[in-house]
Amino acid sequence: MANIQELDSGEYLKPDFDLNKLTCALLRNILLRHDVQIKGSEKKADLLSKFDLEIKPYAKSYLGAMNNPTRSSEGIEDAISNCSINYVA
Repeated sequence: MANIQELDSGEYLKPDFDLNKLTCALLRNILLRHDVQIKGSEKKADLLSKFDLEIKPYAKSYLGAMNNPTRSSEGIEDAISNCSINYVA
């Protein structure tokens, strides 16, 4: 059975990963992380189908983005002045 660490590492995006070993809760988590709209009543087969349609075609680019993060000031604040820091590259 897969766990949350495999989600954070992007293991589920690799071609040889067996999505059937994921629980419905983990599948829902993955779909929501990728902004895929889901209903709470959807069955595992429906969730797997949505993954195949909306995430799998882009898995290679998602993995690339995870492995090559870009710098950003998003979420960084100056602790002394309590102001946001805007980084300009």
